[in-house]
Amino acid sequence: MDYKNNFIIVAGDLDFGELWYWHYSGKLGVIILRMDSYIFESQFKIIKFLHDKNLLRDDKLSRSLVVSAGSKYRFRTV
Repeated sequence: MDYKNNFIIVAGDLDFGELWYWHYSGKLGVIILRMDSYIFESQFKIIKFLHDKNLLRDDKLSRSLVVSAGSKYRFRTV
């Protein structure tokens, strides 16, 4: 897989966190959205929260794991 584009995967499945940790840490970014409902408004609320915290502008994001639930998040880098 070619990692030169610094892409980020946005998912609602915690398995992506395990995949990132064991296989792709430092190579690509993963944002995991933790929510009760996967309707658009719930997803938008979390993405807007991350944007308002300027997390989506962080240069390290393309090589990190972010797990966000509502108004809090965890940021893990290697």
